[in-house]
Amino acid sequence: HRFVVADIVRGEKDGEMTLSWNGKAIDVDHKGEKVVEVPSVSNFKIVDIQVYQNPQQYVAINFSDPLLAAQNLAGLIGIQDYSGELKSTIDRNRLLVYPSSRLAGNQMLTVQGSIRNILDKKMGNPVTWSLQFEQLKPQVRLVGKGVIMPNSDGLIFPFEAINLNAVEVEIFQIYHNNILQFLQTNELDGNQELERVGKILLQKKIDLKGLNPTGNSAEWTRYALDLSKLIKQDPNSIYQVRIAFRKEYSNYHCEGGGSAQVSEDEEVYDGEDYYYEDSGPYDGEGELRSIMGGWYGIAGYYRGYNWEHREDPCFPAYYNYDNFAKRNVMASDLGIIAKTGKDQSAFFIVTDLRTAKPVSGANIEIYDYQRQLIQQVSTNDQGIAETKYEGVAFVALAKKGSQSGYLKI
Repeated sequence: HRFVVADIVRGEKDGEMTLSWNGKAIDVDHKGEKVVEVPSVSNFKIVDIQVYQNPQQYVAINFSDPLLAAQNLAGLIGIQDYSGELKSTIDRNRLLVYPSSRLAGNQMLTVQGSIRNILDKKMGNPVTWSLQFEQLKPQVRLVGKGVIMPNSDGLIFPFEAINLNAVEVEIFQIYHNNILQFLQTNELDGNQELERVGKILLQKKIDLKGLNPTGNSAEWTRYALDLSKLIKQDPNSIYQVRIAFRKEYSNYHCEGGGSAQVSEDEEVYDGEDYYYEDSGPYDGEGELRSIMGGWYGIAGYYRGYNWEHREDPCFPAYYNYDNFAKRNVMASDLGIIAKTGKDQSAFFIVTDLRTAKPVSGANIEIYDYQRQLIQQVSTNDQGIAETKYEGVAFVALAKKGSQSGYLKI
């Protein structure tokens, strides 16, 4: 929440106000106070400087007076040992300074005394201020929501990353003939008991520059994976796309040394120091270990794991599945609506997700919880089908050509 205290009068002399707060009224066990300086009407000065990290890194310099908008700010603001460009914008009594490249660590900011307020009065003496530029931790995050991916977009899987030069992508396939079993314990986006219904199909290291050559890894940057070739192998399966990263893929600067760089052709699972001798990339039956399940990370399979370091990117413990991303995807153009009644009647509508037009001739199969077929019906030229069934409906499966769609009832 943001609170504004209005009608504070600036007098002929500098003054102070005490701002206090107490959360007791809303059952919050927190209280405190802060002394706020109130400069006199003749005292033009800097009252506060703050660093903002997102979505773009910049410095906000707050002055006691509004600034003269027409003044030339070139050379009036500088950062020690920084040779890049600084762009400045005046917003009433705030001066916003944008470095051309992201800064990290402690930096010294200098504002020259020749900067002027709205009355054309110079500040006077220069001011030097120590600022802490926080590095953003290496992270990945997904874009959008949902499971079903219509084919019109080429099966593009978007995600975003920051402070990373590469990621590891793992694809888990839920076989199409196991989807009904999968739905017994999951929704379409579920994650339970996957080893019963599928296995890891692919693990690959992806160089992010190859996906977006102009991307800036120091900021949240959009990337995209093309899943079309992969999903064409079995278009009716459900795939879980998992995105992870190792410490050597990080651009996060740590004291005593930078991050290791990786080559585009480097093979996955080359960090042998991370494993115990019996905890390599493969399990005892020759299957690949999942990057989401703990061949490194929070399960502690590698030497030197320390749970207390799990939020520090300078330690391997940070690089665990809690910081990774995953999503189930299914390639289908079929959208299904189902209405069932107490008299065992069912009403279905099937439409094309790309055009919203009805899909005629779609075959709908109704299964019970035991995965037994209890009824089937086809849609008419309006994409509508009506039927009655025996038993308890659990899942409706719609088929048209090579397309399939599932809906739990």
